[in-house]
Amino acid sequence: MGLKKGRSATRLNTIAPSLTRVGSLTGLIQRSLSPRLLTATSGFAAADIQQQVTVVGCGSVGSKLSLHLARAGFGAQTLVDNELLSPHNMARHALLDHAGWNKAEKTREALDALGHDKARAVAQDVVAALTSEGGAVVEHVLPSATKLFIDTTASFRVAAAMAQSAHLSGTGLRVARAFLIGSGRAAVLMLEAPQRAVRIDDLYAHMGALCRSNPTLRAAIGGDGATATEVFVGDSCRSLTLSMPDTVVSRGAALLASQVQQWLVDGFPLQAQLLVGTAAGDGIGMGWHSNDVPNTHVLQAAGDGGWSVRVAGTVALTLRADSEQWLPRETGGALLGHVDALSRTIYIADVVPAPEDSERSPEKFVLGTRGLGSALRRAHADSVGYLQ
Repeated sequence: MGLKKGRSATRLNTIAPSLTRVGSLTGLIQRSLSPRLLTATSGFAAADIQQQVTVVGCGSVGSKLSLHLARAGFGAQTLVDNELLSPHNMARHALLDHAGWNKAEKTREALDALGHDKARAVAQDVVAALTSEGGAVVEHVLPSATKLFIDTTASFRVAAAMAQSAHLSGTGLRVARAFLIGSGRAAVLMLEAPQRAVRIDDLYAHMGALCRSNPTLRAAIGGDGATATEVFVGDSCRSLTLSMPDTVVSRGAALLASQVQQWLVDGFPLQAQLLVGTAAGDGIGMGWHSNDVPNTHVLQAAGDGGWSVRVAGTVALTLRADSEQWLPRETGGALLGHVDALSRTIYIADVVPAPEDSERSPEKFVLGTRGLGSALRRAHADSVGYLQ
């Protein structure tokens, strides 16, 4: 049994042009790789892909976050990192090139290959730029149209420079910090309030207070017996000294990038946010929680060596509610906070209620002592040693 030659030839003649058209279309799509195509494919066709983003740190977390954004079409990035790729970086880095190349430049090349010709690389120490007095120096890492400045270095030096820098308060600029903690059991994303009404250092204090009420977070970041110094002040998560598989880094980095991506698509919230992802019991999934943070109250100690007191908005609300509850009597309690001698800053982040044997009257308040010592020690421990 066979087909007639005439019919077979006719069918082939009909199919051949179609195959040619399909091949041409495929070639056209391949040749037309562009930010707009990436955005449309990602489902964000209406998004503004011209938004300028500065990514500080192009290590394991930063490179993945940068490429996640770029593949969604957001490639107008300034990439800042003064370090070189090393062979051990290949265990967790988003790139496959190794030894000897600057991390920012190689990440920029990856973005350029995706059609992002506006990506820039700055092989410079961001601390020097943030603490500089000249605007021309910081312009390299923070172009005037920058919408988001996000640090992924996990460096204490960078966090301290960010907190004190006078260059990050521009109108329309939002400042963020993204990192993994507790050997990747927690992914943390901090977003400052507009005009820095809540800063990165305030959000660290807020995270310490959040650990008291969130045992899951507390266990995630302190479950390996890390001290408060290691948890909150550790200078970088060096990939050679901090053992963690690429799957864990990728899991956390994807969550961080997904939230940043959502901000770029839908707009930034009007308040500061502390977002935390914690590993599920099976060690595979992560739960993601968002916490809105009210504005900080700043009290300057004039004439006292430049010290300042930064009172968390949550504490201010607690104090006001307690005062109203006990009117017309005086009231009080114990404050929990953190002292940074280098920046001469005292952070008031939480409150321990007054003990039952406290005395309140319209004329005075006397703080009781029954159980106060144990309550303060427990608060200190529950904050992973951050609050005192």
